[in-house]
Amino acid sequence: MKAVYDLELPYDVAVTTSDNDSCFIVFLFSSPEKSECFYNALIFNRECNLEVFEEPDGKHTFYFQSSNSPQTWVIKTDRTLENNSQLKLITDKDYKEYSYLTCGYKIEQQVFYPQDVAYPLFLSYFQE
Repeated sequence: MKAVYDLELPYDVAVTTSDNDSCFIVFLFSSPEKSECFYNALIFNRECNLEVFEEPDGKHTFYFQSSNSPQTWVIKTDRTLENNSQLKLITDKDYKEYSYLTCGYKIEQQVFYPQDVAYPLFLSYFQE
């Protein structure tokens, strides 16, 4: 395990579809450099686990684990099924085998992320 000193944690999570209709779960960072650093340190060539919890108030919380760290990262969002309809993709069985995790950033309301460097993902989804 290599120490990463400039590792920024994701501040939000976006769910979107790609041009070929795959589901992308995008951890959002303040810049492309911070996004790439996190991806290279904790996702690329690692074993990852992502669990999604729908809280009683409808907000979604993401729990991320990487084989390159003993920590579990908790990313609380204000996203609900009402204010972010794309969240429905993570419970849609048609996307179960076509879901990917990647890192990106936002400029204004546009999410940018690399589709060619994404981690195939089998999500765990829970409601409390």
